[in-house]
Amino acid sequence: MGYKLLIVEDEPFARKGLQSIVDWKSFGIDEIFVAKNGQEGIGIAKLVQPDIILTDIKMPVMDGLQMIKKLREIIGDEVEIAILSGYGEFEYAKMALEYNVVNYLLKPARAEEIKDTFRRIVSNIERKKQIKGNEEIINNTADVLCSKVIRILVHNNYSEAEDLKKELEQYGFPFIESGYVISGSIVNSKEENPPQIFDFIRVLQGFLKEIEEKSDLKSICGSYHDKLVCIINNYNLDAIVEAINKSFDSLEGKYKEKISVGISSPFESFKEIHKSYEEAKALSTNNLLPFKNNIQIYGKGTNEFSKNLIAALNIIHEEYMKDLNINYIAERLNVSDSYIMHMFKNEINTTFNKTLLDVRLKKAQELLLTGKLRVNEVAYAVGFNDEKYFTIIFKKYIGCTPTQFIKNNNA
Repeated sequence: MGYKLLIVEDEPFARKGLQSIVDWKSFGIDEIFVAKNGQEGIGIAKLVQPDIILTDIKMPVMDGLQMIKKLREIIGDEVEIAILSGYGEFEYAKMALEYNVVNYLLKPARAEEIKDTFRRIVSNIERKKQIKGNEEIINNTADVLCSKVIRILVHNNYSEAEDLKKELEQYGFPFIESGYVISGSIVNSKEENPPQIFDFIRVLQGFLKEIEEKSDLKSICGSYHDKLVCIINNYNLDAIVEAINKSFDSLEGKYKEKISVGISSPFESFKEIHKSYEEAKALSTNNLLPFKNNIQIYGKGTNEFSKNLIAALNIIHEEYMKDLNINYIAERLNVSDSYIMHMFKNEINTTFNKTLLDVRLKKAQELLLTGKLRVNEVAYAVGFNDEKYFTIIFKKYIGCTPTQFIKNNNA
């Protein structure tokens, strides 16, 4: 398939002459489009996505430099641009360089000058294609190898590790024999292949790559069953946590659901990697903190919440069906009731009772949707001793009665 050329020139005679002054087909150009000013040029460029633009500078409505600036913002550097102008001011040439223009030709330009410029342009395009093709080969190879690594750690097939090590070394990818496993999942997601997790992986890989370029960090990241799986070598965890938080910030507001990330204890050999994966996965799927993006580090609580809060949340999630109260939690953690109250308020800006209620109502919704239990049975199963009170509370916070909730979700 040939190249597309867009000629932007306000003078009709010049516009017509440029279409015939050169044998464009000899440069692989088989489609030529014309515009009489910069504004029209932008509209046509958006529509036809030209490979090359040849433009004048001084034109009515919008000049060539304004057009180039806007096109660089819209299309980027994919399109090759040359200027053909009767104005040779230094400032114009300087701005053209800033906008990555291939050449600045002065009118009247000889056909040979235009040909030389287009030889360079075609050479640039071919080089970009070659680089892009090589990158695709590398990326495809990386994806295959990454999938192999993740399959081995998930299924505990470390007997394949030696062969994999040779294959990774052959293509210049790291074989990580000691370090950490990171797992990430969408909190309470029921969606298959959620786009959010793949966005998160892409963004996190970018931040990790930035660290790798300036340090000895090595990482392998991918997905498995809708979860982030990442292996990193022994590196400063604070920097990794910062990269994860930057990834959270990059996607803030784009998705409603939150992401939970777990970081394992360090593994010292490839044989231990499956155990570390299970640790990270358990942390990322415990749903202890469904109200915000969070990072939980094995044996250390989270990057921002205390071990006592995590312990309290664990008790709530595991024993929500019991007659729980602050005194019970305080005794379990060997702290005072007031400590528990202040801990919930200061760390997650809520109360113990509201947290317990949220967990109970979330579990109640899950049980109601199974269709296996009656409403009164669900009420008792999640810690309510009275069906009527359960119905009142359910309607207050969920917006409908349990019976209506079932009907709405079965419609």
